[in-house]
Amino acid sequence: METKRRILWVDYSKTICIILMVIGHAGLSSVDANFRGFIYYFHIPCLFVISGYLDKKKDLGWLLFSLGIPLITFNVLNYPWYVYNLQHHGIPFSFQSMVLAPIAGLWLHDFDLGHPLCGPFWFVVALMIEKLVVHYLLPVKRTGYEVLVAILCVCMVAWNVGILDSKWLFMVKKAIISMPFFIFGRMLKSSRWFDLLLNVKTPNRRYWYAVTGIGGGIIMTLSIFYMVNGNVDMYQERFGNIAVYYIGGLIGSLLVILVSKCLAEIFTCHQMIINISQGTLVILGLHQFLIFAINKAFHFRLLFPNQGIVIALVTVALLYPLIIFILNKFPIVIGKK
Repeated sequence: METKRRILWVDYSKTICIILMVIGHAGLSSVDANFRGFIYYFHIPCLFVISGYLDKKKDLGWLLFSLGIPLITFNVLNYPWYVYNLQHHGIPFSFQSMVLAPIAGLWLHDFDLGHPLCGPFWFVVALMIEKLVVHYLLPVKRTGYEVLVAILCVCMVAWNVGILDSKWLFMVKKAIISMPFFIFGRMLKSSRWFDLLLNVKTPNRRYWYAVTGIGGGIIMTLSIFYMVNGNVDMYQERFGNIAVYYIGGLIGSLLVILVSKCLAEIFTCHQMIINISQGTLVILGLHQFLIFAINKAFHFRLLFPNQGIVIALVTVALLYPLIIFILNKFPIVIGKK
């Protein structure tokens, strides 16, 4: 029954993107550089696109609570690893290093001011800022105003506005960079052509030919973008050509959505995908520690080519029972009622 209430291509898209993120974090030395460079054009942008597509206005208190609780919870869960790293690197324990730096790290990702215990959760803070802007700061709730905001954000990134280089505005800058993707997702929700493409009840041969052609064209385009523009990374603010970066992120997101639509049509057993999709924040919050532990167990040795992909899949598999446990017993931990 649960599969009928959900948008399955959304669950597949979230699952694909979160696994690609874990692969990217498994380390450049253990993942083919070309593959990593390719997926970085779209895997995080697509998560913002999907977040925009699913976005609905919530009560302000519940919005802050549903994103704030996971933010605090997974930072706390990463605290023992943080203490280990302090000891491992010979940093003295003090009130500053043990208390003030981790608290400041919830917002500041600069090691001189605040140490983020769970670095990947910058995504959650940026998403919270975007929701606050769209639902509570825009004077008129119209698509035209949102498009103007998206264009303004792209211009600010292209011009590299100096004030945004302040360490105190790290999260604001990340929200500005990712806002166009979030707004694009909101626009897809009301797009007629997108609705026709993704909600065909009985896909025929012509439909599959069209999807295959569009997907193949996107893959070729992204490959050219990577060869011409080089590596990109939203977190490290490495974009190359801004236009190429944003176009690559948008069409790459469409590629993930098309692939997800195909997978949802082909396979009939979706429950595991739904669970991983609902447990995205669990993977986001704990995967780096598990990757470290797995590599530590093998003494950081490279055992075979592209072992990062295997490590990523093992990491998700190890977190899967925890996802089930949280979904059944403590859904509030991931912001669910």
